[in-house]
Formats: sequence, C-alpha cells, structure tokens
Amino acid sequence: PADAFGDAGRNTIPGLGHATFNLSFRRMFRIGNEAAQRTLSFQLNTMNALNHPTITGIGTTVNGNNYGIATGASQMRTVSMALRFTF
Repeated sequence: PADAFGDAGRNTIPGLGHATFNLSFRRMFRIGNEAAQRTLSFQLNTMNALNHPTITGIGTTVNGNNYGIATGASQMRTVSMALRFTF
C-alpha cells in the first residue's frame, strides 16, 4: 500500500558501475654535496584524472517525479601539489 515500507531485500536494486583513475607524480632533486645532503621534492596528486562523472544515486520511488533519473554525481577532478625541502 501507499506510504508503507515494503519487504524488498537489501541491495536488490543494483547501481551503475564505478571506475576512477587517480594519478600521482613525484620528483626529487638532491642539492649540495654528500656531507650536507639536502633534498627538494615536488609531488602532484590528481583524483579522477580523466574527469569522468560517476552516477551516485538513482531515484527508486515508483511513481515518483525522479524515478529512474540520476539524482547525484561524484566529485569532479581535484589536483593537489606539495613542495618539500629537507635539510
């Protein structure tokens, strides 16, 4: 009946497939001689490097306005950089 909970089992409505591609790049530079070893390192991290959207939710209420329509998407590409000097 309307406005009542059903008896469907858990995970009976499968979602869409999910795949992401993360990328990391690191480069180290040695500065000085062997006695005073100093390093400068640069690191670049990218999450969702290809910037493909992933659907995270689908409307599952029968006869609802959003039934079968995507209701959410994953984050867009994020990039972070770090520069570290070790002495």
